[in-house]
Amino acid sequence: DDLSFGGVDTLTPGRQVLVPTQDAAGTPSWSAGILRGQIVGVGETVAGYPVESVPQTDAQGTWFAVRGEDGTEGWRLADQVIPLPATSYGLLSETLAGVSVPLYDASGVQRSVFSFSPATLAMADLIQAMVYEALEGFCIAPGGSFTVTESCKTTLPQAIALAAVCNAIYESRLLPKAVGDQGHAIGLFQLHDRGLGRGLSVEDRNDPKRNTEVMLKELNRQLRRPSQLRTLAAEVGAGRSVGLDRWTAAFCIEVERPKYPELSGLSRARSVVALQGAFREFAVPQAPLLAARAPEPEIQLPSQPERQLPAPPPSSSSGVSAGTVGLVALGIAATLGIGWAVSQATTPAYST
Repeated sequence: DDLSFGGVDTLTPGRQVLVPTQDAAGTPSWSAGILRGQIVGVGETVAGYPVESVPQTDAQGTWFAVRGEDGTEGWRLADQVIPLPATSYGLLSETLAGVSVPLYDASGVQRSVFSFSPATLAMADLIQAMVYEALEGFCIAPGGSFTVTESCKTTLPQAIALAAVCNAIYESRLLPKAVGDQGHAIGLFQLHDRGLGRGLSVEDRNDPKRNTEVMLKELNRQLRRPSQLRTLAAEVGAGRSVGLDRWTAAFCIEVERPKYPELSGLSRARSVVALQGAFREFAVPQAPLLAARAPEPEIQLPSQPERQLPAPPPSSSSGVSAGTVGLVALGIAATLGIGWAVSQATTPAYST
C-alpha cells in the first residue's frame, strides 16, 4: 500500500504544497503554499526557523511550517500537507480554468457539459498533486522490471492525473461530498460501501484526500499485476507515446470500475480530449479512441492509352486466311524458336 512508488523524498523545504483551507462560505477546500520546513516544537514562531532541522513529532504527528499564498504562516500536520508536482507544467487550475468538458452517456450521445469552478479546480489540483506524489519516478520497463526513465518522469504522472480527474468529473463533478447510488457511493470517486469504500465511514469518504488515497492504492495494485494500466506503463517505459484516451479508459475499467466499465471507459476517453492541453509541454497524444478513422485515399493509377487492334482481313474461301496462318506460325516461332516456322509463316497459304 506504499503510495511512494518511486521512493522520492517529496517533502523538502521550499517545495510547493497543498494544505486544507476553506472559502468565505466555510466550504472545505485546498490551497497552495510553500513548505518552510519542519517545526521543532509545537508553538514556536516560524520567523528565523532553521529549515534544515531534524524532523520532530509530538503525540499528534510531525508538524510542518507552511507559508500560504496570502503570506500567512502557520503549522500543518504531515497528513495535511500534499506536495505539488515539482515540474515545469504548473497546476491544473492554471490551465483548466475556462475549459468545458463534454459529457457522454453509455451510447456515446453528449448529454451535458462540465465547467470548472474555483472549488472544482482546487479538487483537480489535489488529485494532480497526489498522483505526482505517488508516481514520481515510477515506471515499468518493457521486460516488466521497475525502472526510471525521462519519459516516465515527464509523461506517466501527467497522463494518469488527467485520467483520474476526468473519471472524477464523471463520478462526482469533482464535488468532495457528492452522494450517489442511494447513499452507497460517496465522495470524489464515489467510493461504494460494497466496493473500494468498504469499511470506510461517510466522513472518511467525504475527505477528498482520503478518497483519492483509496483510488491510488487500487492504482498501485493494478500497476503491479498484469493489467491494461501496467501494459500502458511499459509502453511509456519503452519511450512510446500513449494517448490520454487509453489511460482514461484503463483507469475507468480497472480502478474506478463503474456499473458498465467498458462503455463508461469509452465515454470518458472521448471526454478527456478536452483536457489534453492542460499541460504546457504535454506530448501530443494519439488520436481519440472513438474518433472516426479517415478513409484511405484511393490509389489513382496512370491511365493507359487504349490499344487499337487492326481490323481482321477478309476470310479466304477455305475459311482460313493467310494472315491467320502467319500469326500462328509467328507464335510458334516465338515460343519454340524454330527457324523453319518463320519461313513457313512467310510462305503464301494455299487452299486444298
